[in-house]
Amino acid sequence: MKFQAVVDLFSKAPSGAFVGITDYVSSDSEVSSITGHLGFSYSTVKAQNIERLKAKIEQGFEPIIVSGNCYHDGKEFNARKRSAPIKPYCITYSPEEVKAVAEKILEGWLNPVERENNKVALTEKENGLAFQTATGNFTFSLLVEKQYYKEEASKAAKAANGVTDDIEIKHPETKLKEEIRGMVERKFRTFTIGEGKFKSISIAGTRIESSDITI
Repeated sequence: MKFQAVVDLFSKAPSGAFVGITDYVSSDSEVSSITGHLGFSYSTVKAQNIERLKAKIEQGFEPIIVSGNCYHDGKEFNARKRSAPIKPYCITYSPEEVKAVAEKILEGWLNPVERENNKVALTEKENGLAFQTATGNFTFSLLVEKQYYKEEASKAAKAANGVTDDIEIKHPETKLKEEIRGMVERKFRTFTIGEGKFKSISIAGTRIESSDITI
């Protein structure tokens, strides 16, 4: 199948159409299958997430427990201080502490850092298929409904790509932010079409094997 036929499928699919991706390999060699909707506006989804976060802050939080590993210099955790030893943690944040961090997230969402747009749209549909001039990749974005991670396939992909399963280093507050965002955020994610990136893709009911796409 010529790549133009893929472009045509993205163009003809109605906004909101389902797209399914089987065995997508992320940049860190995690393998998952995804179902989502095509043609959604990032700004609209973000505005909805902001309103949900505001409502959650107004409603209040329960205590949240986070655990993981981070570098610790004897005084504080610092995810960038690689010279410090790794220390495991299990921390309970109070409702007041959770609210304070949630307000930080809200402030960041309300005042985002402007990013350079290197995207050339290949379809009229918002966040449809595009060419990224900075990377040379063809990408599209979905409002994600479901994402199922595949542990064994991820192990195989990491081994094939020379990726080692090192200990994950994350600051406790970073883990807390992830928990808070998970309560309110609808995921809007960008995916790449390329050799070895996925097994197959279904666009508004039309299924294509990755091996059949010629770019």
